[in-house]
Amino acid sequence: MSFLNENNRYEALQASAGSGKTHALTKRFVELMLDGALPNQILAITFTKKAASEMKSRIVEAFLDLENSKILHDVMNDFGESKEQILNRRDKLKEKFLNQNLKIYTFDAFFSSILRAFALNLGLSSNFSVDDSITSIQNEKFLSEISKNEQTLKNFVRYIFERERSDTQVYDDLDKFWKNNISLKKITDAKIPSSLDFEKERDKFIDYFVSLGLKERGKKALIKSPREFLKITPFERGFDYGDYKKSYNKDETNRIDAMFECVKKALKKYFDDLEAYSKSGLAGFLETYRKAKHDVNKKLDSVSFADISSLAFYILCGEGKIDSDALYFRLDERITHLLIDEFQDTNITQYQILLPLIDEIVSGLGTSLGSFFYVGDIKQSIYRFRGGKKEIFTDLKNRYEQIVYADELKNNYRSLPILVDFVKEKFITKYENKFEAIAVQKSGGFVRVVSTEKDEIIKNIVNQVIWLKAHGEIEENIAILCWQNKEADTIKNALNDAKIDANTQSSVQISNYALVRAILEFIKFCIFDEKIYAENVKTILGFCADKIDINMKQSVPDTLKKICKILKINEADENILYFFEIANGYKNPVELIFADIKTEIFSKNTNGVKIMTVHKSKGLEFPNVIFCDKLGKDRADCSDFLCEFNFDLFNGNNFNECWEVSQKIKCKENIDKNYGKLLEKVQELDSKEIINELYVGMTRAENSLVIIKNKIDNNSNDISYFDKILDIKDGEIGKFEPAKRKISKQKTYRSEKIILQTVSPQNEKKDDESNATYANLDKIYFGEAVHYALEMSENFSVNEIDELINLTKNCYGQFLNNQNFTDLKNRLKFLFENKQFKEILKDGESLKEQPLKFNGKLKQMDLLVRKDGEFCIVDYKTSCEFEEKNINQVNGYKNAMKTLFGEYKISAFIVFLLKDCAQILEV
Repeated sequence: MSFLNENNRYEALQASAGSGKTHALTKRFVELMLDGALPNQILAITFTKKAASEMKSRIVEAFLDLENSKILHDVMNDFGESKEQILNRRDKLKEKFLNQNLKIYTFDAFFSSILRAFALNLGLSSNFSVDDSITSIQNEKFLSEISKNEQTLKNFVRYIFERERSDTQVYDDLDKFWKNNISLKKITDAKIPSSLDFEKERDKFIDYFVSLGLKERGKKALIKSPREFLKITPFERGFDYGDYKKSYNKDETNRIDAMFECVKKALKKYFDDLEAYSKSGLAGFLETYRKAKHDVNKKLDSVSFADISSLAFYILCGEGKIDSDALYFRLDERITHLLIDEFQDTNITQYQILLPLIDEIVSGLGTSLGSFFYVGDIKQSIYRFRGGKKEIFTDLKNRYEQIVYADELKNNYRSLPILVDFVKEKFITKYENKFEAIAVQKSGGFVRVVSTEKDEIIKNIVNQVIWLKAHGEIEENIAILCWQNKEADTIKNALNDAKIDANTQSSVQISNYALVRAILEFIKFCIFDEKIYAENVKTILGFCADKIDINMKQSVPDTLKKICKILKINEADENILYFFEIANGYKNPVELIFADIKTEIFSKNTNGVKIMTVHKSKGLEFPNVIFCDKLGKDRADCSDFLCEFNFDLFNGNNFNECWEVSQKIKCKENIDKNYGKLLEKVQELDSKEIINELYVGMTRAENSLVIIKNKIDNNSNDISYFDKILDIKDGEIGKFEPAKRKISKQKTYRSEKIILQTVSPQNEKKDDESNATYANLDKIYFGEAVHYALEMSENFSVNEIDELINLTKNCYGQFLNNQNFTDLKNRLKFLFENKQFKEILKDGESLKEQPLKFNGKLKQMDLLVRKDGEFCIVDYKTSCEFEEKNINQVNGYKNAMKTLFGEYKISAFIVFLLKDCAQILEV
């Protein structure tokens, strides 16, 4: 029996914050697999790398450990089968599941895979790089191109000058039209519009007023340029005030009104002509802008993230359009099942690219056995500044009668009841009374609302953190949400001044993630046969497997999966899954190990109080949230145009015709009703977005929510979103209870083949040792952190210890706790104050992490101090264990240096950074 039917084959699901959206997506993907769909026929798309990694991790874990998964009961109900029958389905598919790549992508990753398949069509290699830094080169290329024609360059300079704008702002406008694939009409020999007709009508109007006795002051108020005339008071109040106030007879009043209408018509004509001229000018620049970008793409064989969507549009919808058969041929398989997460954040270009694929699945053109499932929450739509259109969620549902709404997820599994009820009460009227939320947990929760002067908000944030800690909460369980990155930095500094550990960076480079490093080091060991790489693997994992042959013709992700099995690394780890996705962009393992991978991964276990903007908090949850009002002003929108998509005009094909574009001019709504409607629409959508931002921020909290808002009085120009929009009053609800510390448990999954393999007693012993080593991973990570801190040290001074601790936290914060870093701080202090260590460094040049190749073997010394006629070798240890082994190791360095530098005096030392002192042993 299939779980798919006419009620769920094409399905839209609305899911409020904390209601189990990821659970629903995981269940859908697993059920498709159990129903016989091949992994490469299922495509799941989401918006962020973190979300994609988390989804992969959840799916892998749920499928492989289905008997213990939360989705099992729902799966049994959907299939109408027993637990044994469902697990039997899973067991038959497990090996196939493990041996195929799951297509779970971000939009950028999916579009990038298409571009790589059709790279030659674009003049690129299939191994093009993705690098946002090329944007500046593209802009330089654009300027270079328009400079080739003197008249074009003059037009560009005039365009900037007339609008009193910078070239950066013009780039922003060009970027807006380019990203949204908006076409503008270019007028041949377009001329600067004349204001003579307006001035003529204006002067006639003024003369008539003067003839009726208008004073000189009133006359001067009307002699304005077109832009200034738009702002005159009579547009709002008429002419029944001030210098214009006078008893006019009916004929005079009618003539005043008629003449003023003539002025407004002439004024509107002027601004219509100005807009046409501006659009025409921008259209010409836009053609050059597009070409310059693509020229740089081809020359550097590199694209920016914005280029990815634009080029994918060109391949799938634009001038370079290919048919779907060619697409699926290159992608190796027809996409039969499509799942999309966070659909409310989709932009028009993404929608335009996906719509043909959705149409093919829903209409059954490609296959009658396909399915489509999309999930979202328009209450969490907060990316208008990136082009996100929440209206797309309902537009798609209305476009296909086959798509049905699933029952909305109403249960809130994240927050305690007092928080759920508080949020519902404040937002229900903002969402047309369609907002339902039911707390799954039975009791508990704490809400506090505090008003304070704007310049005291930071101080109050610190006080609230101190209060939470005094009542038993740990720093790691506290998150502070603000509105801008610069606010986050200010808050962090204030907390640090109060001796509270805090960070604004919740990510680390993926190449610094220990398990990824182990994989890379193992590949190096297999390729170069240098023992130092095996030692590096052993340092991280506690053991190193035997060398294997690396097949350069095998796909890189397949090679990585093989290595994960050999090294007993959990393939369900979301960062490992994300690493597989990154690795898919490399031709072979050699390219991968020498690549400078700067991609960052989210670290859930960062020590200290977490500080981030509302936008960065989306998709996350924290035991305790402190949410503050805005500390500064919003960034001004400097765009020269209002742009909005009109879904009422949209028929599924006419994307470009549905864009409403109008030049932004202050008070233009006084003479242009259509502009007024567009402006009102944009302002309304912006206001709703602020409501959504407040909703997202307040729903991140699990146990407690503290709101700190601006205190507003009649003389203040400041506003409080919490007051103005939600009418939240000061007070407390509930009783605060500290959250329980969360402990994450990892499971290791292997293929059936490995599980069934015969294990000798010797191997069993080795596995026991390996498991013991995993239990001591904290010691391994601590040792790495010590080495990293010493490598980062500039002069081994006590004064730089705090900075070294912060740097080390950025790399190892997810692996170590505050106690570890306090221990590290003390050990560094003992060493830096050690007289013998100071003597070793005296009058020498410190060379850190120095490679040493001798007799075909590559070694690495922690520290080499070069003096006049002397080298001092220093090796760091964090314990006195394995002393004989350590002495032999350092003697090896010493003997190699003696052979290479016989004329120098060579001395060697082992430095033990112990918990209560620093000891130095000369070898």
